[in-house]
Amino acid sequence: MLNKYIKKFRIKAWTVFLSGIALFLLTACSEAPLKESSEQVHQLVGEYETESEVEPGKEVAVEQEEQEAVEKELEPEEETSQSDAHLGTDEGLPLTFLENLHQPNYYFTFGYDDGTYCQMEGTKAQTFYSRNAIGERIHVQKVEEEGRVYYIMADAGKLVSYQGPATDFLYDIMLEAASQEQQQQKVLAEGTMYEYWMPFHHDEEINWRYQFVMANGTLTELRIFFGENLWQHHHFHHFGNIPMEDLEGYLPDAFHIPQGFYEEEHYDATYDGEKAPPWWEMFLGEPVEE
Repeated sequence: MLNKYIKKFRIKAWTVFLSGIALFLLTACSEAPLKESSEQVHQLVGEYETESEVEPGKEVAVEQEEQEAVEKELEPEEETSQSDAHLGTDEGLPLTFLENLHQPNYYFTFGYDDGTYCQMEGTKAQTFYSRNAIGERIHVQKVEEEGRVYYIMADAGKLVSYQGPATDFLYDIMLEAASQEQQQQKVLAEGTMYEYWMPFHHDEEINWRYQFVMANGTLTELRIFFGENLWQHHHFHHFGNIPMEDLEGYLPDAFHIPQGFYEEEHYDATYDGEKAPPWWEMFLGEPVEE
């Protein structure tokens, strides 16, 4: 009887032992693919991160460059005034401006204060006001053509002519002055001032000083000093060029010489401006304006 129970116990223990081994093998087989799969997934993730990794600091630099590019596109363009654009360049100098006025086959003119200057082909004309010996204000029309220079003083009923060429047309004086060595350049409230000197022929220690003021690419003022004293001050306006063909044969009034209407005097010498002007002793009998 006892042997029977022992035998049953051994069979049961052996069965349990075999069941444990089977369970162990089953568990090991089921975990192996899972572990291998987990390692494969980890390996793939590691490879992806390695390929997309950015060098240290490079990502920040790229972001800064992109930000600067965007900010540059959004920045408003700096505005440059016309006077600043011409400052120190040939285009903004008085000489260049004056030379560009005179073009072949063009009639050009400009106004200053209460006078005008006109030129076409070989003819020049200028109108202005001056004073006689007793201070009377006299209107003068000056025309140069065919080798002679005419001064017409309609108020006094006089016409005087000299041999040409004339040396005192305002345009010619400005061309000569602006061709000299520049003495100074200064930015003023009204524009940019350019100063040039020409010697006074009778005293080399004294200079004629010409101060041209340019604004917005145009000549606006001219101050002429004799030494330190202001001698003339002109304000300019309405510069213009007109093709000769557009005049259609019309002769502007400034060029018209009314010969045969006034008392006339004609001289073979030239008038160089060093002597008293031809209207100096022409009197109107009018009160002198203060």
